[in-house]
Amino acid sequence: MAEASVPSGRDPPIADQLKIKSALDDIEDICLRNRNANGLAIITGTTNAQGIVDDVQNMYKTFHDHLKFAVLAPVNPSYDSLACLIQAVSHYDKYPDRYRVIAFYSAGHGGIDEDGHPYIKDSAENKLFIEEGILSPFHPDNSPNLGDRKRLFFFDCCLSYADDESIKNHHSMRIPRLRHCLVAFATSVSEKSSGDIGKGGIWTRYLHENLKTDASLTSILDKTNEQVVKETQEGKVQGPHYVSGIGPINLRDLNPSLSSEPEPQEVPPAPKQTSSPNPSGVEDFILNKTPQRQDVFKLLKSKSTKWDDIARELRVDSKRREELRKDVSINSDKKLEEVLTTWIDSETTPVTWKTVIEKLDKELALKKMAKDVKKYLKRQDVVEKYSEMDDYEP
Repeated sequence: MAEASVPSGRDPPIADQLKIKSALDDIEDICLRNRNANGLAIITGTTNAQGIVDDVQNMYKTFHDHLKFAVLAPVNPSYDSLACLIQAVSHYDKYPDRYRVIAFYSAGHGGIDEDGHPYIKDSAENKLFIEEGILSPFHPDNSPNLGDRKRLFFFDCCLSYADDESIKNHHSMRIPRLRHCLVAFATSVSEKSSGDIGKGGIWTRYLHENLKTDASLTSILDKTNEQVVKETQEGKVQGPHYVSGIGPINLRDLNPSLSSEPEPQEVPPAPKQTSSPNPSGVEDFILNKTPQRQDVFKLLKSKSTKWDDIARELRVDSKRREELRKDVSINSDKKLEEVLTTWIDSETTPVTWKTVIEKLDKELALKKMAKDVKKYLKRQDVVEKYSEMDDYEP
């Protein structure tokens, strides 16, 4: 069968180059921290609805804990930030050799237009068309850096039409069969994706459990789809389906010649370094100030939404990390705030911005954060010097 091409009837999103650069930095950081992972997974929910949060948490645990993938999990991303992340993932050129699979999972709202083009929507109702915005960057011709790595796409969203009655009987959807790619949907055309609060979507619920088994991916999808059809046949009928351009693949055995089940490894701490008394020209009166917790929280949160990664990097007690991991009553933002508060309070001497920089500089994976702190402080230096100017806006 000849390989289909991605339809070009709609221009891809205009990617902000600065956001792509930031996303590339995030990918590099997570690859450094997880050099022995089996691949990279992007797990995202396009709204903060509880059922979708449940889906994201389930798939995160499956890919990270059971399949041993490095995971990026942007929370409720906007249309443009998700498009930029996709561009970055598809063009990154330094993936470790062990990374045999790049996976993308999205839960949230979606639909299909009158021409059969499926899309997902962010919380502001902006549409990201799946063909041009997500699949096209991963087309083998557009992502040569990925080589023969498998690209997997999972969408748990509705594929229903708009309210226009004249197009509701249109029963075709344009999804190409691409080499090295598998695209799976929780529903068929004109159907809605079902789920329950506390359990998540029906399709994702079965999928994340079946992915833990030692079976080929297509067998897992076939079993999942059968389970969903059986459960929904008495109510809102839901017919999952997938389009595959890959051969048999077992996600639990991607690197059999290297090890049967590798544990993701973090980069060991760099040797202790002596910090300059005035790093990067930041004034002493700024360095010697005590940072406000909300400042540190905001600064680090902008670089990572994975509280558990930051907790490990900051050497937060493993028992406390496990307690937070099991606590489903608070979201990831609150967990990150708790991690940073614990870190600051653990110091025996008063924490200053200089202390923050020194601690970050000691961790290889956090060196970029140290640089960002210095940039932030330089700006605070300027703000304080000119704070009395009425027309100055930081």
